[in-house]
Amino acid sequence: MRAEGLAAKDLSGTSDPYVKISLLPDKKHTLSTNIKRKILNPRWNEVFAFEGKSELRLSYCRTTPSFGRKFGL
Repeated sequence: MRAEGLAAKDLSGTSDPYVKISLLPDKKHTLSTNIKRKILNPRWNEVFAFEGKSELRLSYCRTTPSFGRKFGL
């Protein structure tokens, strides 16, 4: 996964993003990626395993108040 062009919200001009991964419809199983410190174009090379069949939801999150402009898999 990767995000591009995130808004800079830290005083240093960067952000600390991470991604929350949830299985729908009940969202009982939620995992998070590692936080990427001080970066506006992060890449996550992480593996998550869920059992069964369900719909997957990815949510961009941050440790500082900002919103991603572009999010890609």
